[in-house]
Amino acid sequence: MTKENQVYLAELNRTDSKNIPVNLIYPADYPNSPAIMLPEVLSPTLVLKVLERFTPK
Repeated sequence: MTKENQVYLAELNRTDSKNIPVNLIYPADYPNSPAIMLPEVLSPTLVLKVLERFTPK
């Protein structure tokens, strides 16, 4: 296994994902805050709703 593959595998384990591809959004303070896993099928509305979590209030 290459070093790059080990990084991918570690991230899949960290997010508890068993599938590839996996859609993740990483917060600015990652790895202090976890990545947000999105479903396989995305819509603009769903992505925008998740991104709103990162918008300062």
